[in-house]
Amino acid sequence: MELIFLIVWLGSSIWSYTEAKARAAEGIKIEPFSPAGWLWGVLLLWIIFFPWFLVKRSNNVGSSKPTLTRIVEQVSQPLRQQQNTMPASIADELRKFADLKEQGLITQDEYETQRKKLLGS
Repeated sequence: MELIFLIVWLGSSIWSYTEAKARAAEGIKIEPFSPAGWLWGVLLLWIIFFPWFLVKRSNNVGSSKPTLTRIVEQVSQPLRQQQNTMPASIADELRKFADLKEQGLITQDEYETQRKKLLGS
């Protein structure tokens, strides 16, 4: 019986670490701890941290926000295709970034950075 508990305890600790690390690589942090923090928490206080990890993990499923790089690629790819037929205006690009900001896909700082790049200031 003790061996089964030991296997479950160590296995769930290692799994929580690898799952948190994989999510971190995708840009999703399972709050409030780092992958190593979840590992130590589950190892030391399994009865509290493992259920907490499962709840936090389920709250983050499908809620990842795309990184700024992916957003810029998504916005700029159609713009590059348009450039062959018709040049896109700076106002159109600014509007697209403003829409992304309103949708919550980019932050105010990311919007300001892109705006400054487009306006050359």
